[in-house]
Amino acid sequence: MRPTSRLFRIMLIMGRERVVTAQQIATQLEVSLRTVYRDIKAITESGVPISSEAGVGYSLQKGFYLPPLMFTETEVQALTLGVKMIQTYCDAGMFHAADQALNKIEVSLPEHLKLHVARLPQSLLKALREEKKPTGEH
Repeated sequence: MRPTSRLFRIMLIMGRERVVTAQQIATQLEVSLRTVYRDIKAITESGVPISSEAGVGYSLQKGFYLPPLMFTETEVQALTLGVKMIQTYCDAGMFHAADQALNKIEVSLPEHLKLHVARLPQSLLKALREEKKPTGEH
């Protein structure tokens, strides 16, 4: 994992958890404690407000806003497939909510990733439609 990716993941972990220990971060990221300590120091030096208490752990200070994240091509495909599954199997309310969520995600994507929303493998969509076909039983 690239160091910048690891730093971002540490911030995500701290944003998800109220308080997290260096050991918990090291375990999740499969790195040494020394690496976690060095990375947290780099994050704080870059201006991210991290609170720490010896023997307790680390947390992002309340009110800190983590900027929007960027998805990988595979993550965009997974999100798109998830939306299509919701639209196939759920009611109209969930259909529209999933559609709106995907539209919000798509607007924030760079052009090269927007293509992955439009180009979800047709074989996956066909499999979903085939599975959804009525069997005649009600």
